Amino acid sequence: MTEMSADEQTELREIWQLFSELSCRARQVNDDTIATAELPTLLKALGQHPSDQDLPALYQQADPTSCGVIYFQNFQAMAGGLIQNREQEITEAFRVFDKEGKGKCHTSEFRHVMTNLGEKFHNDEVDEMIREAGVKGQDGHINYEEFAKKLSAT
Repeated sequence: MTEMSADEQTELREIWQLFSELSCRARQVNDDTIATAELPTLLKALGQHPSDQDLPALYQQADPTSCGVIYFQNFQAMAGGLIQNREQEITEAFRVFDKEGKGKCHTSEFRHVMTNLGEKFHNDEVDEMIREAGVKGQDGHINYEEFAKKLSAT
């Protein structure tokens, strides 16, 4: 599994601390844990949207002893796997549009996909994504593997 970047780890820890503080206050404890029932909300805060079918396995990973609370170390391991899976899914989706198999797609193809298929984005949102993707060279191509890493970290 790919290690999380320092930025990903920092973001994960910051969100964890916020949720942990609220969860501990609600449960009147001070142990830097989160109630297992809050896992879906925590995942949504991280930009993850697991299906109802995926949740039981995620609960098991986050709370392997079924004690009703999640410790950061278990959550960090589970979240690292989710980030990697998201990165792979994004890369595979873009690979469909990589006609030459070079790990990149043209910005016009990217724009078409993002504004017409699946979750439809507005042109200004796509412009921002293209800027963040860091178009390489004068040929207007996006290295989608690098872009997938950026997207999965957000």
